[in-house]
Amino acid sequence: MVLPERQVDVFKKTAREIIADRVQGTARGFRERMGFQDMESGNYRQISNGGGTLL
Repeated sequence: MVLPERQVDVFKKTAREIIADRVQGTARGFRERMGFQDMESGNYRQISNGGGTLL
């Protein structure tokens, strides 16, 4: 089983942009801890340069 934190780290290294669509209230704190930013629409977004570093 892959832990959610490790899965997000893998995505950060390979994707330029990650969108967490329709995040439930119970998962918002997790997304914020992982560096996602609230788009104020129920979605969270993270942009990186593909190397895990946020722009």
